[in-house]
Amino acid sequence: MDVPEDPSRADPTTIQDKFLVEYMAIYTCPGDGEPIWPGHQGWSGWYDEHIPDMEQPLFDIWPDMSSYSPSELYPVPGVTNSLNEQMHLHFRWMREHEVDGALLNRWASNLVVGRESIVKLCDGILDNVRAAAEKEGRVFAIEYSFSHTPTLTLLDDLTRDWKHLIHDKDLLASSSYLRENGKPVISLIYFGDRQTVHSPGLIRLIVAMFRSVTPGGVYIIGILPSGWKSGLTDPSKNPELIDVWLSEFDAIGPNITPNNRERMQGDKDFITAWLADRGVGRKIDYIPTVYPGESVYNYDGADSESDINITQRDGGRFLWKQLYSASRLGVRTVIGVSWDDFQLGRVFIPAIPTRNLLPQSTKFRSLALDADGYDLPSDWYMRIVSLAARALHRRNIIPELFPLESELRDNTTPRLPSSNLFANASEGHEACVSVLIDLLGEEALSKRRLTNIDLGPGKAQLLADFLSKVLDSTSLPISHTKMERILLLLSHLAQVFNVFPVSYELKGVDCDLNKPLDGGGFGNVYKAVHKDQAVCVKAIRIYEQQSNEGRLRALSKELVLWAHLFHVNVVPFYGVWIIESSPSLRIGIVSPWMENGNLSNYLTNNTEGASRLLLVSDVASGLEFLHRSGIVHADLKAANVLVSSTGRAMLTDFGASHVARPNPTTATHAAFTFHWAAPELLKEDDVSPSQASDVWAFGCVIYEVVSGKPPFYMWTTVQVMHKWVRGDKGLTPLKADPNGHTLQVDEPLRKLMKQCWNHNKQRRPRSEEIVRLFSELKLSDNRPLPTVDNSALTATHRAGSHIRIDYDQVHHALKLIHEAPAEESSYETENGRDAVNSVDDVNRGGGKTRRWRQVFKDWF
Repeated sequence: MDVPEDPSRADPTTIQDKFLVEYMAIYTCPGDGEPIWPGHQGWSGWYDEHIPDMEQPLFDIWPDMSSYSPSELYPVPGVTNSLNEQMHLHFRWMREHEVDGALLNRWASNLVVGRESIVKLCDGILDNVRAAAEKEGRVFAIEYSFSHTPTLTLLDDLTRDWKHLIHDKDLLASSSYLRENGKPVISLIYFGDRQTVHSPGLIRLIVAMFRSVTPGGVYIIGILPSGWKSGLTDPSKNPELIDVWLSEFDAIGPNITPNNRERMQGDKDFITAWLADRGVGRKIDYIPTVYPGESVYNYDGADSESDINITQRDGGRFLWKQLYSASRLGVRTVIGVSWDDFQLGRVFIPAIPTRNLLPQSTKFRSLALDADGYDLPSDWYMRIVSLAARALHRRNIIPELFPLESELRDNTTPRLPSSNLFANASEGHEACVSVLIDLLGEEALSKRRLTNIDLGPGKAQLLADFLSKVLDSTSLPISHTKMERILLLLSHLAQVFNVFPVSYELKGVDCDLNKPLDGGGFGNVYKAVHKDQAVCVKAIRIYEQQSNEGRLRALSKELVLWAHLFHVNVVPFYGVWIIESSPSLRIGIVSPWMENGNLSNYLTNNTEGASRLLLVSDVASGLEFLHRSGIVHADLKAANVLVSSTGRAMLTDFGASHVARPNPTTATHAAFTFHWAAPELLKEDDVSPSQASDVWAFGCVIYEVVSGKPPFYMWTTVQVMHKWVRGDKGLTPLKADPNGHTLQVDEPLRKLMKQCWNHNKQRRPRSEEIVRLFSELKLSDNRPLPTVDNSALTATHRAGSHIRIDYDQVHHALKLIHEAPAEESSYETENGRDAVNSVDDVNRGGGKTRRWRQVFKDWF
């Protein structure tokens, strides 16, 4: 479908000839401003009791996150509507699909005295909506919702809030605020609903307030109960309500029902007859609501199976029938319910297209767009809206025949032939997970398995996508230990076949490759922009004319490890940018841009304002998380610790990291930096970096923080190697420092450094013990709370709902691994056992450690 690149700006001076949408904006995640109320966990709209336990979500259709930027994502599926960037995306979608604008929901129940923090949050959302509408040339108006609203203080609450909006917020000064005949538009919804019965007198007082408080008056749309004419579906059976609605409101828009098509004709006839009987010379606009479908299973507490997909979408035919009926009646404006209502399954914006991409759970049920048997793209319903909006703008009659009928028939979800293993994707996913869990229990699971099978790049890619999906699942009954083994398997797969999950790929990065900020043998570091957000790009240099297998293996492994680490003290992984414009810089790893730089630079530039104890505590917390996840960092130093905008230390650079195994059959000579290396890595043969060697390096980071210098700063790499090979007993950075005795070091830190530098690695403290030590210090932390962007982001791969997985092929690949021999392969013989060469090759050890050590022994 062709969408105009730059549709004309929506006309804010009239409500006629428009396709408007309700905009819920009810979704928040932790970090979206102030707490909603004391003790609130920060979740609104997504989860029951405001905690994402994945047992009772409040939404039935899952959003497709592939179009969102990393700053909008969170470590559980979900988005937050308080972000300015997301508002602009939603309104850009409106512009691209010719939707004129939005009626922004503002819940009257949130306006009572004592809920000022919610009002402040709603004001922030309103500010973002206003900015997005003005930028994208869309219109907007306020829609007050009265669902579950007590009546006692309702008039006072509305008066106070509307005055606040028009005076304090200067709302009506916006060039995009919708008007009709010069009067600003207000929509009122759920008056007289079944939860709260509003008296005719109260409604008249509220309408009179809006008209008197607003300079020049207002144009009021009443979104009425679906049974407004007879009270058949609602308890408000007071006949006087009908007179109130038709005498007080400027437009009538009855709420949605499954029989929308038949009801619209009845509504129009009733209004015409009512005006004629009373000889009223006023005009009442009829603005019907339309919706794509409905599902209330999770929202209603999973009480009845009939609530799931209660009103079927039928591939868009259900929506189109409503639009045709409205057009046939001469309707000039319709309201779509709703642009973003994931809770009740009425959403127009992109949703997960196929059920195999949904979380697998026995606790709840949810829908994808293929629930009715059609394999649809995630933006399918925006396309339908675009066709209807175009007709309304041109005052054309919407045809009865669904214009996407042929495309819909082509997209009917095919039934897999009987020769296939699985009847559907859900069954295939469950079967593959079962085989995977069995495979994880085998002691011989290792990289050698992968190198002894003819997996091929295609199956390797499918398997990588599947394993990433399993790791991202929050609902599978898989233990933490087995999740670590899945990560280990994915890491092996990445190294052996040089693949990473397709969903890691990030598009739309704006980067000037001619202006690197830093560089080395591995490539360059750049400051770039992705969706109006500053990001860091680590561009890896890979030349086609030379062998780069080791570098590619290390890079693939770094991506896999980093992509599955989510912690406030670990720098988030945004994705992989495939650089097509450069012959040598081919792959860019994208992460947040940290203006404060690394820990060393930050302390140099903030000699007074930085709390060194808090920063060291941050590093300890991040390291403990890595170790708890079964990951050894292997190159911990202040240069690999960045500082966020809120002054928090965050670990980065996982090129040397590996997944720890309790009983490795072979050593992993991972890369490390000599000055920070534990003595056993330099003095002993076939020793892998370990949690204990990370603790030694952590002691070195403390030294960097208190001294401002790297460990053994007075010696070159050759001299450091000489000292260790010679076997100097008791050697530590503090003892070697000629000025060490003059350093002003807090006694707890001095004692901790000594413990970390115990030459017997078995006697060094564990990272959880270090974290416990800092907890006992009860440090005062007045830093701002970590923001979603810098401390709790999900990786972009969580948004990869467009990735299709062939479970037949995945099942076959897992069977191949299960049946493969575990003997040594030619790959390992030629490249060294489990060899890992880092992408950073400057001043580091790695697989050549033993050769270095022998050279020094020969010299000395």
